[in-house]
Amino acid sequence: MTPTLKTERLTLRPPLPTDATPITAALQNPNVHFWLTAVTQPYDFQDAENFLISCTHASANLHWVLDEGGGLIGLISIGSELGYWLRTEDHGRGLMTEAATAVVTDYFTYADDPLVSGYHLGNDASCNVLKKLGFVNTHIDAPIKSATGQPVPTQRMVLTKSLWNAR
Repeated sequence: MTPTLKTERLTLRPPLPTDATPITAALQNPNVHFWLTAVTQPYDFQDAENFLISCTHASANLHWVLDEGGGLIGLISIGSELGYWLRTEDHGRGLMTEAATAVVTDYFTYADDPLVSGYHLGNDASCNVLKKLGFVNTHIDAPIKSATGQPVPTQRMVLTKSLWNAR
């Protein structure tokens, strides 16, 4: 079960069915979905509902909604890798770094396995979040983007518990 986490400005909480509308709106924005590998386009309300249903099933994946007090502004998950997105109107405020710091702190409280993540080449904002957390480059690959069916060059990164504790 995904725990609720608090930061200075955010509540990180499990997703709720009522998050379908703001998720749909955010993921229709080209400035958000352009950088996401697994998001189909067009992304509609049913896609958001299906995602939310998948969040309620028992799995190893943890999903948090970023809520600054007025509802969903983004999402962060840990599954096979750390992934996240934020509404464009909230970019540049340090919110994702704040949220990711809380999530990674929680993760390494209970786990010793490294976290993996990555960013599409050219996504400097996501690169900066991961570097601030202490992630280091491992290799570049090119997963297939769901929206286009085309490979997208992606810098893969890793964060070990020892790197996290040493920062």
